[in-house]
Amino acid sequence: MASLARIRSVVGRSVSRVGCGLTQFGRREASTRATSSGKEFSHYEVRVRADKGGCETLSETMMCFGAQSVTLSDLHRGTEREEEIFSGNEKWNQGEKWKDTLVVGYFAEREACTTCIASCEEVLGEMLEYKVEEVFVETHDWENVVLESYQPIQISDALWIVPTTVEPPEKDAVSLMLSPGIAFGNGGHPTTKLCLRWLQSSIRGGEEVCDYGAGTGILAIGALKFGAKAAVATDIEETAVRITEVNARQNGIREGDLESLLVSSTITGRIPGGVESFDTIVANILMGPLLELKECFLESLKSGGKLGMSGILATQADEVARAYSDELEDVKIETLDEWAIVTGTKK
Repeated sequence: MASLARIRSVVGRSVSRVGCGLTQFGRREASTRATSSGKEFSHYEVRVRADKGGCETLSETMMCFGAQSVTLSDLHRGTEREEEIFSGNEKWNQGEKWKDTLVVGYFAEREACTTCIASCEEVLGEMLEYKVEEVFVETHDWENVVLESYQPIQISDALWIVPTTVEPPEKDAVSLMLSPGIAFGNGGHPTTKLCLRWLQSSIRGGEEVCDYGAGTGILAIGALKFGAKAAVATDIEETAVRITEVNARQNGIREGDLESLLVSSTITGRIPGGVESFDTIVANILMGPLLELKECFLESLKSGGKLGMSGILATQADEVARAYSDELEDVKIETLDEWAIVTGTKK
């Protein structure tokens, strides 16, 4: 099979022809056909068998001559001859490929398929065994499909996270409203559940709370709904700060009760904002930052204040607990699935 250097040399001489073809392909309207659920749009696939020594060369050559994308897979996938080579395993990391590889190129037009194969055969100096197939893909209203997939998530007996597109399932329960499709998840992660359950059980009323690494702000909003007097929500991402503000309004949080702040990832000293020291700090982040922010958290927490730390695996909880054991009392670890929360009270 030809070297990549030779391929690039030939492609360089052919670039104007290929470039024009790609522009034409981009303007093409795909074939459609009606179905019971809407429409199907078509594209064309060229399937070529290659050995492991030539599959990547063939793939790059097809991309040079008009393929919109190319995939490689085991020709014998799903059979007894399938080889255990996949992304992330040792053989893959060492550059191994399947002995018999299926190279699939994707095109907008059938003519582009045959033109590409002819060019590849000329450059590679061999005849290719290939098959061209028109493939129809059903279209969906993906926005509504995604929205319909969001359902209320029960956190505890009287606490739900509810998408704004549906009605709260229990009128008398506390409902935390989140817009579907926002960044930072839907609030259903085990660490979010652990933090909310801890806040619900520990807030007595009138506290000043910090949600450090707030994301959606769901923990700060939850604390206020549980009876906290004020909350500060911090994050290192500007998007999170804006999302927290939106979610606060959607949950009926009074202006001034929640302060959403953009902070540095290397914060030192006290947590910024209008609260000098907090009754409660909750941080659902990662183990590294939890350990790095130890002095910041302790300096910002009142004596007798409560600290809840999550975003960690159950296997990491002991290390976090040990790091804070000299400054906290009544240290506890709770787990959910493979995740954990470490809580304690400042001495």
